[in-house]
Amino acid sequence: MKSLRTLVASLIVLSLLYLPGKSQDLSGSWKGIFHSNLDGHGRPRTLTMVMELKENGRNLEGSFANLSEKMEVNVRYQVSGITGKKKKFPFSLMRGKLLVDNLPEGVAQVFREFYDIQYLATDSVEYLFGRWNGMTGQDHGYFQVARKNTIAQKLSLPATRLSYPERRSSENLINTSSQKVDLAFFDNGEIDGDTISVYVNDIRVVHNQRLSATAIHLQLDIPASGILKVSVFAENLGSIPPNTGVVVLKSGEINKTLFLSSDFESNATIIFKLKEH
Repeated sequence: MKSLRTLVASLIVLSLLYLPGKSQDLSGSWKGIFHSNLDGHGRPRTLTMVMELKENGRNLEGSFANLSEKMEVNVRYQVSGITGKKKKFPFSLMRGKLLVDNLPEGVAQVFREFYDIQYLATDSVEYLFGRWNGMTGQDHGYFQVARKNTIAQKLSLPATRLSYPERRSSENLINTSSQKVDLAFFDNGEIDGDTISVYVNDIRVVHNQRLSATAIHLQLDIPASGILKVSVFAENLGSIPPNTGVVVLKSGEINKTLFLSSDFESNATIIFKLKEH
């Protein structure tokens, strides 16, 4: 196992190699899942979702569709919205014209808007995720779409099970004055095959990725609620239990290194709280 001094020095060098890029253009094709709390029989349901967006300044226009099990379009809507200044998240997309309706009568009228939309980028994948609500407030759910990052060679969408498993949690509270959060995850010490999944506000954004000396990077925005919860779950224990790792976090003037440990009964959680101005 490498010494703590060597490990910290390596983290400093690797973090200097990672510099967040300029705001990403959201124009293009996205694919993922649309989860509803209720289907026509009163049961939760998850559908495949595709989205096309065109960005012009702060204005976004486009459409999204939910697909059947045969990958045929069940319903397609126009959507539009406005991002915050300097691509500030979160934002909303309001429903416009109903373009395609192959659903039972009245079902397509339920959807109203996407809201609390967040953007996240790893080294290989970009994500948009958030929540949706219906016309009456009784229907709601969440969505997550992804696309290949410009530097990636392959897109790997997360599995459809996005809610995090129930485990004991050890929490670290970070108070920050910045809405931006940058995270870099590494293995701690000897590279022994530890793999993790990461959940952001209870939505999985990293699935079963191996920790190594090369960072798993996440760029996050604290939502309007002022609270951002990042939970790290062990998918295995590596060859040297427990599953241990290091996260280098940056938010405004904060630059910290935290040592994380998790197993099949407990997970590590970091809670970012936006300071009131």
